Amino acid sequence: MTKMSTITALTAAIALAIACGSEDAEPPAPVAEEAETAPPAKPPAPEVSSIIVPSEAGDPPWLASREQQQRELWQGASTFHDFTLTDRLPESGITFAHQATADSGKDWIPVH
Repeated sequence: MTKMSTITALTAAIALAIACGSEDAEPPAPVAEEAETAPPAKPPAPEVSSIIVPSEAGDPPWLASREQQQRELWQGASTFHDFTLTDRLPESGITFAHQATADSGKDWIPVH
């Protein structure tokens, strides 16, 4: 609650007490302001499931031979290629799910 809304609430409570005929009315105790700087709680990481269609797409029979072909071609490459990718979704909880807001979606036009 902001200072202005707290003052407004106190003023309204006093005015109501006076209007109801309570001459010895005291203003209510101020409400403790919530910690506005506290970070929001981190949501739990979503369950991840996979549906592979067609089923052989999950482990295609040609993948091992294609890997071997690419490793042989890399031997002469001059570009940096010695890297790997790691799935860290369980650690980070970051899902990069697109979420439109009212302001960002008002001029949205589908392009494909």
